[in-house]
Amino acid sequence: MEKHTWKILALILLTIIILENLAIGWGVYLLNEEENKSNICYYDVCEGFPEAWYGEGICTCYDYDLIGNLQIVKEKYLT
Repeated sequence: MEKHTWKILALILLTIIILENLAIGWGVYLLNEEENKSNICYYDVCEGFPEAWYGEGICTCYDYDLIGNLQIVKEKYLT
């Protein structure tokens, strides 16, 4: 059994490294997807408005009223 101990340990470590790389890659993909949706909100949906906010799939466009306060002008769900 002692001859095969290092092989088992190597296999376990290799599996852990592969799973870790897959998890990191998936996280980077999710971050890029959110960044793309944020860019769509700011530059496509709210193009003519001075302020925009994106959060949890909802793009909200703001504009100033006559007094200078921000008010919601448009909301759109981004899927």
